[in-house]
Amino acid sequence: MTSPTYRNSPAPKAVHNWSSYILEQFRVAESILVADDEPVVLTLTKVILRNYGYNVLLAKNGEEAIEVHRASGPVDLVLTDVIMPQMTGSELMHELKQESKDLRCVLCPDTITNRSRSMV
Repeated sequence: MTSPTYRNSPAPKAVHNWSSYILEQFRVAESILVADDEPVVLTLTKVILRNYGYNVLLAKNGEEAIEVHRASGPVDLVLTDVIMPQMTGSELMHELKQESKDLRCVLCPDTITNRSRSMV
C-alpha cells in the first residue's frame, strides 16, 4: 500500500501542525470574504487567514457583504455566519450566487456558548 500524495509529493512521515499542513496542501482560494456580526470572530478569522497568505475582506452583516463583494470584484470563497441580523447566511449565499454562480460559500454556525464567550 502506498502513502497518499499531496501536491505531487508524498505525505510527510511526521507533521507537527496538521492544520497548517492541510491548509497549505489544499489551498484553493486566494481571496476570502468573511461575513460575521461578531467583531471577535471577524478579527480572529482575518488574522488566521492572512497568516496563511489569503487576501481577506470583512463584512459585519449580509448587506455589507454584498456591498463588499460588488466593490471588490470576484472573490474565491465566502465564509459566513449562519445567523446574523438583517440577513441570514443562507440568504446571503443565495443572493451572492445570483451574481456569481460558481462562488463557493461556507456557512459557519455560531458555536460559541455564553460560557466560552467570557473566556475570549
